[in-house]
Amino acid sequence: MKAIRLVAPGDRWSSLQYTDLPIPEIRAANEILVRVHAAGVNPIDCKLQKKGSLFPENLPIVPGCEGSGVVQAVGPGVTGFSPGDQVVFMYGGFGTTPGTFAEYTIVPETSLCKKPSTMTMEQAACFPLTLITAWESLHTRGKITKNDKILIHAGAGGVGQMAIQLAKCSGAQIFTSVRGEENKQIILHQKQAILLDSEQFEEQFLEKSGGHGPDLILDTIGGSFTSRSLSLLAPYGRLVTLLEEHVSMEDATTSKRKNLTLHWIQALTPNILKLEHLQKAQTDILKKGAILADEGKLSVQIGQVFLLKQVAKAMDLLESGHHHGRIVLSMDLKED
Repeated sequence: MKAIRLVAPGDRWSSLQYTDLPIPEIRAANEILVRVHAAGVNPIDCKLQKKGSLFPENLPIVPGCEGSGVVQAVGPGVTGFSPGDQVVFMYGGFGTTPGTFAEYTIVPETSLCKKPSTMTMEQAACFPLTLITAWESLHTRGKITKNDKILIHAGAGGVGQMAIQLAKCSGAQIFTSVRGEENKQIILHQKQAILLDSEQFEEQFLEKSGGHGPDLILDTIGGSFTSRSLSLLAPYGRLVTLLEEHVSMEDATTSKRKNLTLHWIQALTPNILKLEHLQKAQTDILKKGAILADEGKLSVQIGQVFLLKQVAKAMDLLESGHHHGRIVLSMDLKED
């Protein structure tokens, strides 16, 4: 099978090799062989490529943490899937188990979900990580309610777009900060959130909310946005951040005075640490998301699709920020 191997940290164009590998074999009763049709490309893939994965001692590895495809074969203990099923999943790619940047991969039944019928393979491949990140941010950690005023930073990005859709399902009043005219037009066109300018989000939020600070903020940017968000939150508010930010003593004092709650989110932790009960919980989230997608409440916008062997080019585009919509590797795409 064709696959991408990460052989070393460092230069992307030499460390990611397009090569032939044996098709993996089922070795455990609950394992499933999936023919991968598409794989999402995420910022975490770029970070791990530069570091040489989370476990550099295991190099070379097959990267990629999410994908979609068709079941080819199942282990003797599998009960919920059969060959021919179209599936979606978030599994592997960190250095302990092979990932999705390959034509075939092995996935345990606990991490597999039927593909939403309303999505293409490319859309489904980009669904798991943003859905689970947004869901855990808003529901598991953020405890969102229909009475909340919620602020989502970078609402035109992958996680931001999914979070806006999920927040709408909850009935909360949604605000989002974005920068750049194209991003603003995306939000205005969708008509799901109240638009704020990233440079002035504090003043604009208070003006448009009647002076009430946010009950919940999802921070996908970090840096000064984390501190500014803590200052803006209403008393007893919740901040969920995806970034590893330093919290200053001033921020801590502000947070304590207002009795704020701060959560860090890393949706990949159950896979990285092999916490099976939490892997199952995330698959349950994926199943709920698939139902919402088939009801027309959740969708994924594709920005650009690349050949598998163009992974370095896809990562370069992702890191450049000069794109709208998700970036995908397709194993079905043919060269011109």
